[in-house]
Amino acid sequence: MSRRHNFLVPFALSAIAFLSLFLGAFEVARYAYVSNAVAEATRVGARMVAVCSLDIDNKVRAAMNALVPQIPAADASKVVITRVKADKSTACTATTDCAYVTVTVTGVSVPTVTPLVALNLVLPTVASTMPREYMNSTSNPYCN
Repeated sequence: MSRRHNFLVPFALSAIAFLSLFLGAFEVARYAYVSNAVAEATRVGARMVAVCSLDIDNKVRAAMNALVPQIPAADASKVVITRVKADKSTACTATTDCAYVTVTVTGVSVPTVTPLVALNLVLPTVASTMPREYMNSTSNPYCN
């Protein structure tokens, strides 16, 4: 082997290390992006529940799924909507006695996109609580 090809082995080893670091940084950034998007979708869902009537749960899940496709719209166990009275411990049944709404998202999985490492990372539970506001879907464009 001639001297002019002496750079190939060190270059190949350093390229593998650099590519691994680059793909790892890409996956960490993507995980942080999806985590932030899920937190924002949870806030939007809580806002929808706070300003709309009690029968809006499926629309909230669909809106959250439209913002972040990893949030399952049909799975009510992953997106839990809770309405409570002012004491924050008793569930309310009518819009007049609801004081707070909480939207909780659990178990959202983020699969990696790098071809060599196939992991399925799960985001931590994200919850957003808001005080009751309008809670009337009639002629409210935000609820339709």
